[in-house]
Amino acid sequence: PSPKALFAALALIRDADLRAEVGAIMQPALVVSGARDTLALPAAGRWLADHLPKARYTLVPGAAHVPFLSHAAAFGAALDLTLTTNGSVLARKAQALKAAGLQRVTVSLDALDDAIFRRMNDVDFPVADVLAAIDAAQRAGMVPIKVNMVVKRGVNDHQIVEAARHWRDSGHILRFIEFMDVGSTNGWRMDDVIPSAEIVR
Repeated sequence: PSPKALFAALALIRDADLRAEVGAIMQPALVVSGARDTLALPAAGRWLADHLPKARYTLVPGAAHVPFLSHAAAFGAALDLTLTTNGSVLARKAQALKAAGLQRVTVSLDALDDAIFRRMNDVDFPVADVLAAIDAAQRAGMVPIKVNMVVKRGVNDHQIVEAARHWRDSGHILRFIEFMDVGSTNGWRMDDVIPSAEIVR
C-alpha cells in the first residue's frame, strides 16, 4: 500500500472506539500483557479481559510490547505452552523448545513394535526415534510427558498390555485413544473402533 493509504488505515485504528461492543464477543480469548509494555499498557489489557465474557488475563513479568519474542520462556510459563508431536525431530529440538518456553509435550506412539507403528502412522522412522524423543523431552524438563496410543481393532489392540507395562513406572502418562474418523485419510470404519470401556477391561 502507499504511505497515504497506510496512514489512513492507522488513523482509523487510532480513532476507533469499540469498547461498547466488547461484551458481545463470546469467543474464548486470552489477553496477554507485558508488565513493562508502554505501547499497549497492562491496564488496557486487564480492562479488555474484564469486559470480554470468556477471557483470561496473563501478565508476563519483565516483558515489553512483544513478550513472546523478548521473554519467550516467561511467556511460555505464563501460558503453559504444550505441544503434540509424532516425535520425529523432538530429540534434536527438545532443549531449544524448552528454552523457547515450551512446558510439556504429548507424543503419539501407537505401538512399540516397529512394523505395527509404521502401519498405524504411515511414517518412515522407527519407534526408537520416538523413544529417544521422549527421553530428550524428559531430560529437558518437559514433564509429565503424555503418550497417546490410538487403538485400532485388529492392528495394534494386542499391544495395549505391552504399552501399559512399558510405561507403568516411567512417570509418563499413557493415554489410550479411540480410533477416530478424521476424513478420508485414515480409512476409518466403525468396526475398527474399540470403545474406551473395552480397552480398560
